[in-house]
Amino acid sequence: MLYDIGFLIFSVIYLPVLVFKGKLHREFPERFGIYDKAKERALLSGRDRIWIQAVSVGEVAVCKSLIPLLKERFPGHDLVVSTITKAGNDLAKKLFSKDAAIIYFPLDFGFTVRRAVKYIKPRIYIMIETEIWPNLLSELSLNSVPSVMINGRISDRSIRKYRLVKPFLKNVLSEICAFCMQDTIDAERVIELGAPPDRVKVTGNMKFDAEVLANVGASDVVRRSLSLNEDDPLLVAGSTHEGEEETVVEAFRELIPEFPKLKLLIAPRHIGRVEEVERVISKSGLKSVRVSRLNDTRYLPCRQAGTINDTRILILDTIGHLNEA
Repeated sequence: MLYDIGFLIFSVIYLPVLVFKGKLHREFPERFGIYDKAKERALLSGRDRIWIQAVSVGEVAVCKSLIPLLKERFPGHDLVVSTITKAGNDLAKKLFSKDAAIIYFPLDFGFTVRRAVKYIKPRIYIMIETEIWPNLLSELSLNSVPSVMINGRISDRSIRKYRLVKPFLKNVLSEICAFCMQDTIDAERVIELGAPPDRVKVTGNMKFDAEVLANVGASDVVRRSLSLNEDDPLLVAGSTHEGEEETVVEAFRELIPEFPKLKLLIAPRHIGRVEEVERVISKSGLKSVRVSRLNDTRYLPCRQAGTINDTRILILDTIGHLNEA
C-alpha cells in the first residue's frame, strides 16, 4: 500500500516533466495497459508468450543476441518486447517487429499491470538488468509466471538507494526465480539485498555478446558510411552525457597535431542532445557534421586547408549503430 501511494505521488509530480520534455507520445496509453485495436488483437492472439522487458536502447541491444537464441530454443513460443523509453521502443520496432510484439512497459500500478498481464498472458517474464517492479512481480507470481533477471547489475549509486529499502526489497526479490548477474560484485550485492543465494549465478555481461558486424568487408562498409579514408584513424566517444563532450573535444584538439588525420565520432547517450553537442563543438572552434547528413552537401562543413578546421567531427544522431563504429 505504501509503495502504491509513493509511486502515485511520484507519477503525479513527474507528469509535468513528461509534458515539458515532449514524452507524452501517441502510444503513451500503453503504459496504462491500453492498446489500440490492432495491437490488442495481436496480443490476445499470441500463444506461450515470452515477455522481455528492455528499458531503453542499451537493453534492446542485448536482445540482438537474446532473441535469436529464444527463437531457436523455443520455436513454438511468441515474443513480446516492452520498453520504457521511446528511443528504445523505436529501436525495438526497427530490429524485432517481425519477431515480436513491441509495446510500452506498464506503469507499476496494480490495475495497469493486471491489464498488461491479462493481454500478454506470459509463460515467463525476462527482465534485462535490474528491473525491479514490485506490483508486476507480485501479479506474475499470483499467475504462476516465473520471473528471471538477466544481465543483472547493481551500480555503486544504486546499491546505496536499495539499502534504504532493504526490508521491503527482500520480499520483492523472493518473487524472482533466477538472478543472472554480470559479475561477482553484482551477485554479492543482490544477495545482500535479500535475493536467495541459491538462485544467483554469475553469467557475464551479455552486451558483449550482442551481434556486431562480423563479415570481412564490414569495416570498409562502416568507413564508407562515415566518409572516412582508408588511413583515417577514428576516435569514438560513445554514450556521452552532458558535460563529457567538452572534455572529449579538448582531448581531441590536443591529439590533432600528432595525428593530423584523426577523426572524432561522438555518440551522445540521448539523441535529443545532438544540438547541444553541436554547440559545444562550435564553441571549441571545430567543425562537425551529423552522420545522417554526410551524404547531403548542404550540411558538409567547410574545409580550411592547413587549419584545425580541416578536421571533421562526426556526431552519431541515429540509434543502434554505435557498435558498428
